[in-house]
Order: sequence, then structure tokens, then C-alpha cells
Amino acid sequence: MDIKKGIGLGSVVDKTLEKYNVPTWLKPYIYDYVKSDPINAIKRATSFIEVRRKRGEVTREYVRLPNGMEFNIDFIQHVLSLFHYGEERIAAIYEKWSKEPTGYDYVQYANHFSQLAETTKKHVRAIRNLMEGMGIKPLEPTPEAVAVFDGLSAISDWKSRVLASGLLLKYTYGYPFGFIFYRVFYPASPEFMRSFGKAFKNDSDANTWLEEEAKRIVKEKELEDSAITELAENLLSKAYDSVGSELKIAKKAHVEREAQLLMDVSLAYPLHALYEQGLEIDIDSEIKKIKGLSRK
Repeated sequence: MDIKKGIGLGSVVDKTLEKYNVPTWLKPYIYDYVKSDPINAIKRATSFIEVRRKRGEVTREYVRLPNGMEFNIDFIQHVLSLFHYGEERIAAIYEKWSKEPTGYDYVQYANHFSQLAETTKKHVRAIRNLMEGMGIKPLEPTPEAVAVFDGLSAISDWKSRVLASGLLLKYTYGYPFGFIFYRVFYPASPEFMRSFGKAFKNDSDANTWLEEEAKRIVKEKELEDSAITELAENLLSKAYDSVGSELKIAKKAHVEREAQLLMDVSLAYPLHALYEQGLEIDIDSEIKKIKGLSRK
């Protein structure tokens, strides 16, 4: 079924994407998500964002969102555990990098990573506080999630470290998942999410430097295109496995289609970010290659 013909849903989707400033390159992914169940998909997707004055509910057994969707607390525990593990590993990696001997050219990098380690530790505390407020504890990470951060930790080149942490993982995990999680769950638990969001917003200077420096490295060709592409393929194939490993629990929570959409976006987003900074790649071909390298 072509949702852009006959029933006017193409126009509805376009207007919705325009309203929320969704990048043009995301349209094919959104249309693919919508086309299998057009009316319900649009209603469901927009209800995640537009909740107006409705309130959700948090209990020891479930979290009910303002749009009526209800998630078992085990699902919430799993999602928050992933956030907790990711931030905890990143904080440790940044701290390790900050203490390594550097030449004169990279002293500023070590200093910045030291600052980033401290701000990321605040993220960990905020997530832990949120979980404690809900009466849940962090679970053990999946092997796929461990592999992602083991891969990040193993990077030895300083500029590759900046690129991997400041652009690749940020655009794979941070933007697609962190923003959506915050927007979706804030109305259900504002007293916890307010402090959660504050902890992440207060580190804007440190993270702005990291992202801008990563973009500069790509734009000014301080790494060979082939080296950037190889780094992206290695890290993103692991990240794709990690997100894909969550589909089973997403299916149980009745958000498998949304999780599949995020899985596709989490792979495409960093590649588009690299392309926008001047990396010469064929994004569609690169996506196929990375999926081939992954185990999913």
C-alpha cells in the first residue's frame, strides 16, 4: 500500500515531520514504519510526543504513559539498566584516557576527557537515583552491549577516540534513544525526570566541545576517509548488534516496530552526520555493509 496516494496520509506524515523538524533523510524510514498500519502508526507516533496536559502513572508494577501505553516495570528496569551501563562504561573509559601519557598535541584532549569523565559520572548518579525512586536496581548488561564499549575502550588513536565517542556513539545511542526516552517518560514521572534531565543539560559545554571537535576532525580531513569509514564500520556493526539484541524484549512490550525503526535510525544517523561533514561515502551501500558485518 502506498500511503502517499489516495488517502492523504503522505501529506499528514510530511506535515508531522515538518512540525517536529525531522531531518529529510529520515522520511523513508518513517514511511516504512507507517505503511504497514498507517492510521494507527501516525496516531501512536504523535501521541508519544503530544500528550498535552495528560499525566502518566508510575507504580511498583508498571509505568503508564499519557498516551495510555503501559509498560511492565521489568521492561523499564531493562531499559534503564542499559542507560546505566552505557554511561558507567563511558565514564570509566574517559577517565582512563584522561590519565594516559600524551604528547604536547593531545594534552587538551586528556584535559577534556577528564572533565567529561566527571560529568558522565553525574549521569550515572542521575540514572541510579531515577531507578531507586522506582524501586529497581541495575541489571547485568547484554554481551552485545559489553562488546560495543569494549570496542570503544580499545581505540588508541586520540582523534579516533574523539570521533568515536563524540559523533559515532552519540548519534547512534544518545540522540535517537536518549531524547526519545526523556520525552516519552517525562510526563509519567516528572519529579524524577526533571533531575534526570538537569544532570544531562548541565554538561552541555563539555559535550559540545566533544561533538564539535569530532565534526572538525572529519571536516578538516585530519583522519583519512578510509580510516573514518573503517572505524565507523567496526563500531556501528557492534552497536547494531546491541540494539538488535533488544528486539525480543521490545516485542514482549509491544513496541517491536518502534524498536526496529530506532534500530535502523541508529545506524543511519551517524553515517548521515559523517556525510554532512564531508566524508565521501555511499550511505545506502555502507548501511548494507555494516549490516553484513553485524550478527543480526
